[in-house]
Amino acid sequence: MISQSSESVDSDSEKRRPNVWNCSCGRLWTGLAQAHCPTCHEHFSSASLFDRHRPRGVCVQPATARRANGEPLFRASQNRYGTTWVTYDSRAHPHSLPTE
Repeated sequence: MISQSSESVDSDSEKRRPNVWNCSCGRLWTGLAQAHCPTCHEHFSSASLFDRHRPRGVCVQPATARRANGEPLFRASQNRYGTTWVTYDSRAHPHSLPTE
């Protein structure tokens, strides 16, 4: 299981902020396009990624989901509210520093 971000979040004050959504599991989020699974309580950066984690109407653990070529389907991204699953991309980030 992936741990929550080390930055503490005061849930009560965060819930009172405009545009902060929450689930009974305690997860908070602010992105309008994000999707939270009410079954497994995993959190995704988009509705399409949420759909991809339920290919046959049953949740697939994002950490174990793979593409046909064996690459991961998702990558965990940490933020102040916890883990958000985003699209895995094996390409180098265009702004990354050279490794030499």
